Amino acid sequence: MNTSIAIEKLGTPRTTGPFSLNTIFANFPERSARKGDTLLKRNHSLGYVFFLTQGMVKTLSFYPEKNKEVVNGYFTAGEMMNLEVWHATNNPKVTLKVTSAKAVYKVIPINDFRALVLQNQGLNQLMMTILLEQINKNNDRLHRLLLYKSRQRVVQFLLDYVNEIGQRVGYEYVIKKPFTHEEIGNLSDTSRQTVTTVLNELKSKNLIHFTRRYILIRNLEALVEESKKEG
Repeated sequence: MNTSIAIEKLGTPRTTGPFSLNTIFANFPERSARKGDTLLKRNHSLGYVFFLTQGMVKTLSFYPEKNKEVVNGYFTAGEMMNLEVWHATNNPKVTLKVTSAKAVYKVIPINDFRALVLQNQGLNQLMMTILLEQINKNNDRLHRLLLYKSRQRVVQFLLDYVNEIGQRVGYEYVIKKPFTHEEIGNLSDTSRQTVTTVLNELKSKNLIHFTRRYILIRNLEALVEESKKEG
């Protein structure tokens, strides 16, 4: 998302035209999970789409060269998860884990979901939009990896993060911090050490303040300017 979008309008359930996903999925069963719970295991066939109504869920992919699963994305409230089962024949290649204190989500069987997509023009258009967004996001990530310095990628992650889930408090913005420095490094294609160094630098400039529980953005405009600096 563009940093000019009003923070207070973000984090609400996605809407397209005259309908909301909350309304479309209202009659499907709702479940809850706690931090660390696994909603989906890599290579495990599961014929459901999830609609996240509360909390945050991270995605992890397996990297054979590291012999470990690494965080490479996340979902926030208002987003659908495990959409691969809608258009792919292979088992999901990612693991979904709850990263917030609590997550609440709807469970939609894939056959019911496909029927809804066929019946609802707005939902059909949204699915096309989401697929395009995924392509654009991958292109943006590749662009940053090729052209941005590691410091810029960390700052840009903060800007993306505040646009996704930030809450405005006066002239400042608060974002909960369910990711470790290592996970932020994975998401920004840098190292844990780089993340720690950049966050401490921004803190010393009084642009942010952070604890294990949250990050406070004190000056969003100044942070945007920091993202343009190479080092």
